[in-house]
Amino acid sequence: MISYILLIISIILVLLGYLVLIITYLLNKTKTKDITAADQVQKILDDGNAINLIEDKDALFSHYNIKRDIVKLKTKTYNSNNIFSLTIATLLSGYSLVKNNILNYISYIFKEIKYFSFIPLITIILSYIVSNSGDSKIAIVIFIVVAIYQYLIYNINTEAIDKVEIDDEDINKILNIINKI
Repeated sequence: MISYILLIISIILVLLGYLVLIITYLLNKTKTKDITAADQVQKILDDGNAINLIEDKDALFSHYNIKRDIVKLKTKTYNSNNIFSLTIATLLSGYSLVKNNILNYISYIFKEIKYFSFIPLITIILSYIVSNSGDSKIAIVIFIVVAIYQYLIYNINTEAIDKVEIDDEDINKILNIINKI
């Protein structure tokens, strides 16, 4: 009985995080600035000799390619000038500015980082599937690995946000929301 209560609480907490992200998007998609997301990336990563931004027409979500050190914005985000798109471009640019070994280690497992993760949903599905003590032992190991990964991503997000040094209050507010989620 207690395991089902904990599972339901976990599902609610994970869905609440995604709901906050969706609400943040909906509230900020109409607020615009004078700069596009692509220009924002170029401004932050002001390196004239490097190719560090690509418009990815096939992407479902914008992301940062760790191995190639490239920000890939989906077409809708690339050409957008709303606050949420600028925030995504800022965060992904911040990943490019982060130069630490943790990001290199993550690149062995995942080739890209998105501004949000589906891993919490996977852990909830795993929690629901587990039915005996053998499965539980394997699931606990997986949960520990996921918790460590989420902690590392949180630290990378925090460092990326600190590196971009954006003075815009709206963008900083959304960056902090994404980091907390």
